[in-house]
Amino acid sequence: MPRASTRAKANQAVADALQATIPMVDKDTGEPADELDLFAPLEDTVDTYNMCFWGREGGGKTTALATAANIAPEGSKILVVNAEGGLKLAAMKRRGIDTSKIVIYPNPDRNERLTRAGLERVYRRVSADLSRDPNSWYLVAWDSVTEVHEAIVGQVSEARIAKAKKRVEGAGGVLELDEADQFFTDRDDYGTMSKMVKDLLRKFRDLPCHFVATALERRDVDEKTSKVTYGPAVTPGLMNAILGYMDLNLYFKQEDEDGPYRALVRGVASYRTKDRMGGLPKVIAEPTFERILGYTDGSIVEAEDPLQKGLPAVTPPKVRQSGKKVRGASAKPQEEPTENEESDNEED
Repeated sequence: MPRASTRAKANQAVADALQATIPMVDKDTGEPADELDLFAPLEDTVDTYNMCFWGREGGGKTTALATAANIAPEGSKILVVNAEGGLKLAAMKRRGIDTSKIVIYPNPDRNERLTRAGLERVYRRVSADLSRDPNSWYLVAWDSVTEVHEAIVGQVSEARIAKAKKRVEGAGGVLELDEADQFFTDRDDYGTMSKMVKDLLRKFRDLPCHFVATALERRDVDEKTSKVTYGPAVTPGLMNAILGYMDLNLYFKQEDEDGPYRALVRGVASYRTKDRMGGLPKVIAEPTFERILGYTDGSIVEAEDPLQKGLPAVTPPKVRQSGKKVRGASAKPQEEPTENEESDNEED
């Protein structure tokens, strides 16, 4: 009898498991209940945008993303992953930004290191908050993805060295490392880092709020054609992913002798820029978050925008061609893989 009872319980467990796979049917529509919300009419959705602001240091990228605080709805917050430490209270207040709506990560009081696991926790927290209250977060930003990817590749290298040390010591040996060994970055480390950063970027991109990633500038010269191109300062494969993930990729430039504070949107092939919505002018003057959204939703029109009057004409930059490949701010020339090599590493 005990054996029969056990068999009956097992059979019931199987029956319950099968029942759980059968969709509940809504009594009014006759449709499976768990599929009623599977689709959403496009006209019922609220647009949020993913943007990459890139350019040289001091180009106004951090200020541009912080201006989102001035238009965030009441009760909404702005989260900045302050990887570069460039978001300063006094500077933001001097520029008229509502700092009361901005929070930063990592928390300086905790002296916490920026890590992939930490960014994963941030994502889960923000995602949970938005599930409970869609108004909780207006914008999340990485400032910058250049610093984030360098921090993570460093952690990947540290983990590789720690694993090798444990393996050698487990066999009764001693792994001796000099200072150069401790700071050496293997090519495979870049492939692992790229997977990690792409995974995080996709998660943050898909949050139901605005997402901005800033980046420093990278300059490359094609070894075959000597063509010069500029883009976000990350590894080649990661650059292409970022440019593909984002709705807007804007090149920022601070006020100079050629014109006011501005951002290049399109029109110069050597600069990796993009406007998926097609609403921005070729160059936007005073590219605050409010003005970028204004052009995107059509509430600002270039012909009626007085700030556009002082802009210089869009012309390709005059650069001296060279057959020598020059790498960007984030590069480690002896280590960093090409785009194809990085993809191969990711597949390992």
